[in-house]
Order: sequence, then C-alpha cells, then structure tokens
Amino acid sequence: MNTSDSNEVRFHAVDSGLSVASADNLKKSSFVVKPKKKYYSGPGVISFPVKHKRKEEGITLPSGSYVKAKLMTGIDAPEGKTYPVLLALDFSYVGPNKHKVDLSGCFIIAKSSPSMATERINFQATKLSCVSKKGKFFERKINGFVADNSDNTFAVKAELNSKQGRVAKMAFLKSVVDGIGEIITRKSKNIGGKDPDSANVLVQNGAQGAASRVSDWYLKQVTSLMPTLSVSSGQDVWIVMQDKVLLPNDFFRKNQRRNKDAKVFSYLTRIID
Repeated sequence: MNTSDSNEVRFHAVDSGLSVASADNLKKSSFVVKPKKKYYSGPGVISFPVKHKRKEEGITLPSGSYVKAKLMTGIDAPEGKTYPVLLALDFSYVGPNKHKVDLSGCFIIAKSSPSMATERINFQATKLSCVSKKGKFFERKINGFVADNSDNTFAVKAELNSKQGRVAKMAFLKSVVDGIGEIITRKSKNIGGKDPDSANVLVQNGAQGAASRVSDWYLKQVTSLMPTLSVSSGQDVWIVMQDKVLLPNDFFRKNQRRNKDAKVFSYLTRIID
C-alpha cells in the first residue's frame, strides 16, 4: 500500500470516528478472500462393498504319494459287483523328494471290484476323512489305487471260493427229487386199462407237483452259488495317490527339518490334547 493510500485510510478512519492508532492497525491488517466452493454437477462415483472370497491355502498331498494302511472291513464278493470297504492309515504319507505328510489315524473309503481272471480284488480310494482331538474335521474326495503288501503289485491277492462242494450237493439233491417225481408220474398212469382209485390219483398228483417245486428250488440254488473272492480284515495294503489333494493348513504344523532335504508335517492330533 503506497503513501496516498495510507493517508486515505487514515482520513477515512478519522472521519469515521476512529483513532489514528486504530487506523494504523487497520492499515497493517491483511485481508484474505476465501474462494467459493465449486459444486460439480453430473454423474458421480458410487461404490458398493464386494465380498472377496479368500483363497484357501493348505498343504498339498502330491500325486504318487503312498502310505501303508490296514483293511478294517473284509470282503467276500462275486465278480461284476462293487462293494465299499474301510481302511485306516497307519503311517505318514511319503511323497516325492522325501516329503512326508502325517495323516496316521485317518480313514479312507474305497470301492472294491473282484477279478476272477487275476484272483485279485481291485480297490479304488475315493474319500479321506480326518478328525482332531479338538473336534475339527475335514473330508476330501481322493483318487488312489491299492497295491498288495506282500508283492507290491496292483490289487490285493484274494482267496477263491468256488463253492464246488455246495454246487455238487445241490445238483445231487435235485437229481434225487427229479427221480422221485418220475416214479410218481409213472405210477399215476393207467396200467392194463384199469381206472385207478381217485384218492390215489390225488395223492400221486400232489406228490408229483411237490417234487417238481422242490427240484426247481434246488436248481435256483445251484445257479445262485457263484464263485467269490475274499480278503479278510486286518490285512496291510499300500495306498497310492493318483491325483493331488489340498489339505487344510489348520490341521498341520511345520516341524524343523530333520535334514536339508526332508520336510515333515504333523497332524494336529499329535500336538493337541
């Protein structure tokens, strides 16, 4: 502010009834003009909360991993039919590069299908279930096959039950009943042109019909006695994983490596009381 402007302020202040000191203070004060807010019109940005599903992380059981298990339920089945069986894991899974995953105590459900040609029973592992002492559990669909513990060969050796003794017995009894029916049939015929007694005819016809029904029953029993393959419970087998399986991380802890190449994971039942 120049001298003329200062004098004008002083004079205006005196005319308005202000003192010279007040005029000087007014001169020294600065005036700040705040800009007006600008309001924009038009489309704005609208945000919505979106739930993001957290990616599940865990321990991967690689394909090719194997474990020794025990057959909890035996099987005695004919060829062409499939039956479920229960297996219990006894040890840790052994994977590639000495990678171990401890699932001992877990159960596996498998499907069994006998084969008469090889006299072995094929097992297909389909489901894995585990429960910790804290009550937490998980189930996973799996795909694996079973090998015999004695020779490490695909499928498990089975005992053939041909049932030949029972078949021969049933066939003999059927022949006996058929012979009795034939004798009754011959006696019921007219011999020498004489009419038989009506009471005897009724008895003979009834006996003949009964013999025929008994013969049919024995025939049905013979045809139903199919040979079967059996494997008893308590037998040790190997389970080999064909596909990888993702296991929940909450059930495991990572232990210190036993050596530079070993990775060991323990199931929580080992550390939770």
